[in-house]
Amino acid sequence: MSLALDAGDMDYVSCPRFEMLSATFESLVPEATQAVTLRAKQDIVREALECTPKIVKASNKTPNSETDLHTIIHKHMEATFVGYLRKTAIATSPKYYIPDGAFPNLELAIEWKYLRNKDDLKRAIDEIKTDINSYGQSRLYTRFFGVFYQINSSICTPRELKLAFGNPTPSWDMILVTAP
Repeated sequence: MSLALDAGDMDYVSCPRFEMLSATFESLVPEATQAVTLRAKQDIVREALECTPKIVKASNKTPNSETDLHTIIHKHMEATFVGYLRKTAIATSPKYYIPDGAFPNLELAIEWKYLRNKDDLKRAIDEIKTDINSYGQSRLYTRFFGVFYQINSSICTPRELKLAFGNPTPSWDMILVTAP
């Protein structure tokens, strides 16, 4: 017995298994699109952070401490990006941690470290390693940037920074910049 269909019957052939798989896939697409969009927005912030030396130079101020650097960067970030907060807390049971800056809408927190010498580098690496362990419990933030602002390029190389952290977690990116 053969089944013959004429061209008019081919407009729509029902296949319940295909329809179920198609509906499942379509329900996942918005989440995948949102994740890609979120990551793309986070990457835009990363690109801005990589321009920290240009931001500092444009401010016509020379930071002499981490606090000075924060003041310059906070002004720029608040003027440039909607949703940037300089004061927020990351809740992890039972403590709260306060990053240097954050974009709650992008699930992104930022830590800046000001490096004058190798001792500052060692301290900053230890602090970021502590942050990695502390912030990793956050449910509200999924990505973190550690920005190391060194006053001259002899303090640290990108390779040294990478070796100091290895591959901490996929959610942390380390950014090394040098003062203008």
